Amino acid sequence: MWSYLRLVNVWAAACVYFLLINYIGIACSQPESGSTAIRVKGTSSSLENPYCSTSNEYSNGLIVSGKAQFTIRNATRKGLGGESDGIPIKFAEVQILNSENKEVQCSETDETGSFSFVVPRNQNLKVLVNSRSMNNKVKASILDTPQTNKFYSISQNFDSNSGANTINLPMMTASAKSSEVAGGAFNILFNVLRANESLRFYICGSILTTCSPDFDVAPKVTAYWKAGINPYIYFGGDPTAGLSFYVPGTDKLYILGGINGEVNNTDTDHFDDSVISHEYGHFIEDHYSKSDSPGGSHDGDHILDARLTWSEGWADFFSAAVRGTKYYSDSYGNEDGMTGYYFNYDLDANDDNLDISNDEGEGNFREFAIARALWDGIDPLPLPNATDPGTNGSVSQDDNNDDTASPSSFTTYWHSFNKTLSSSSFHFRNVGLFLEFINDTTLMSSTAMSFQGIKPSRADYAQPLPITIGSACPIKITANDPPHCMIGRTIVCSRGNLHACCSNQLASNDFYDVNVDGSFHSIDLDRVTGTAELDIYLYKDGYTFGDSDDMAAMGSLGTSFPKSVNVDGIPHGHYILNISVYTGNAMEYPPGEASYQLYFNGINGTQVCP
Repeated sequence: MWSYLRLVNVWAAACVYFLLINYIGIACSQPESGSTAIRVKGTSSSLENPYCSTSNEYSNGLIVSGKAQFTIRNATRKGLGGESDGIPIKFAEVQILNSENKEVQCSETDETGSFSFVVPRNQNLKVLVNSRSMNNKVKASILDTPQTNKFYSISQNFDSNSGANTINLPMMTASAKSSEVAGGAFNILFNVLRANESLRFYICGSILTTCSPDFDVAPKVTAYWKAGINPYIYFGGDPTAGLSFYVPGTDKLYILGGINGEVNNTDTDHFDDSVISHEYGHFIEDHYSKSDSPGGSHDGDHILDARLTWSEGWADFFSAAVRGTKYYSDSYGNEDGMTGYYFNYDLDANDDNLDISNDEGEGNFREFAIARALWDGIDPLPLPNATDPGTNGSVSQDDNNDDTASPSSFTTYWHSFNKTLSSSSFHFRNVGLFLEFINDTTLMSSTAMSFQGIKPSRADYAQPLPITIGSACPIKITANDPPHCMIGRTIVCSRGNLHACCSNQLASNDFYDVNVDGSFHSIDLDRVTGTAELDIYLYKDGYTFGDSDDMAAMGSLGTSFPKSVNVDGIPHGHYILNISVYTGNAMEYPPGEASYQLYFNGINGTQVCP
């Protein structure tokens, strides 16, 4: 007996979605039913205009100075409230145009949002502060849509016909309450800057210091955002299913601006810093490490594929670390309409008892268990100032789990994340692999990982085979599948399906990293004890669990043993060998404990042991 429920790879993005919230490896805010392959609809009809970077000289020119700021919606206990005080627009593009819309000067704001430039006299001019940066502090463009590729601007007209040597312009503000909600675009830019400054703070010792090749400034990212627009529509998705996400390999974020033109009552993410930073964390993973995540439905409270939970757990942790706060929030609406939180979570205290591991090793398959463990590993060390990362000051977060705290560092994490996981020598990346190569005895001897049920090894996922070759090493396995799995408000699978949520990834499955190199001809499975039906699958690298198209080979199904997969003729490379307990027959559930042995036919036909 065998069946599977194919989960189409909608990851083309990476997301976090909690409880009532998400669906595709995308940081989202509305429940989604079903799975749909993501494909971009159409192509860009115009290119992004070149960055304004040329500094012109003018004899007897006029010196013009000014300052730019943006506002956000203040977070309250009930949701998003009124407009905040002004926040400087830092290190952003400043463009000066004449009456014919031709550039006469270029500049950038500084860390206080101030700018100064020289222009020719006796002209009608306009200064624009744009939602773009391309410098050694941050590289990012916040654009409206993939079809138009237009950046956002706040502008001011002025006349350079002045007898004075200098003029000062009034404050320029991108408001959170304007009809365009321009403050949203500049808040996204601010979050990208803050992440870069925080990485320099952690890795290099100061937000102003670079330590290449470890880190200086991240490559350019493009973020698409428009007030009232759900970017999922660009991929043919349900326009009412609000999502923010990152599409791997494209350097593009998509940030939720609302639903059907509405921002005051629907889900938006332009002021949800935790969501923006989570998605940027996937961009950082794309460039400084590697991800093997297959994507798929997840809500931060299920045992799921270890590759998916690692990528999402890392992004959850990254978001908290670069913002300098243990809180993760996803809001909807604002006080001008209806507002509240889908998710308002204390990563340290875990008051909601979210993603709790009941067994050793279960945390490797739980997103928020991973995020909490990583947080506990550096908490309560100084973190970048959450309010103003433009300073060299730092603050310490309160640690609610003093017994789990470990004096490790983000730098320790970074070296494993950036140096080890980025290597093409590794496959099926997961938190166990990440921790194996941290080589921090203080961290490993603490309870930061064990408290969350995490094993600092690949013992339960992607253990390389063969480790040893010998005899008499039967491997025990006991199924523990739920009757069905509900993510958000949608049942995504039922017991008996080969689905990462309904076929318990820890208890009901064993996963081994097998290098098919021509040294053996088949992999043989023999049940030693018990009556449970055990099936054997060989998945390709990059597989989605249960997808028959991703199976390079499959053993005979049913109750007879031994079972075997033939690897002759299969392209050489790394594959996941999956031993799975079939639980589709409710009359036989639970099937009890069984044990099995594995043989690599060709290596003297002897047993291999993990």
